[in-house]
Amino acid sequence: MEKVTISRISEKEQQENSLLLMEFFHAFSSGVLYKLEQLLHDDGVFFGKFNKQKTISILYKLLHDEKRLVHAHFSYQNQGFSTDLRMGEPVLEMRFIPEYPFDDDNYERSNFGEAPNLPFNETVIRMAIGFKDRQIYSIRYPKKVKACLKEVMERN
Repeated sequence: MEKVTISRISEKEQQENSLLLMEFFHAFSSGVLYKLEQLLHDDGVFFGKFNKQKTISILYKLLHDEKRLVHAHFSYQNQGFSTDLRMGEPVLEMRFIPEYPFDDDNYERSNFGEAPNLPFNETVIRMAIGFKDRQIYSIRYPKKVKACLKEVMERN
């Protein structure tokens, strides 16, 4: 049985990590591999077993697969937390829509953790991201997520 760990960090680290998440989102969604490479830690372990160079390849493929996310006309990000084995790890939720949705009166921007907006062919990718030395040290797909951990912290 695996042990659940809860990570706690300072307010300054939270701000730095939030900025790194935004930089990662912008580099990823625009397909700027050079910037992604700068953001990833040289000694990091990504998706459970991959090094930095293999991870760049994985991210490139994810952007250029049949959904062609790099060509999405609209994308945005939400941030939340994992509630699985790495409780409290920041989660970046990236949402991609092939066509610009604001011409449709029925479009509403989704909140963190919500299912993809299927009428707009929205693709949602969630990545739990760990940090070390002001760089991204790990990336994984979280099993459970929440927008806020306030209620979880109050129970402990």
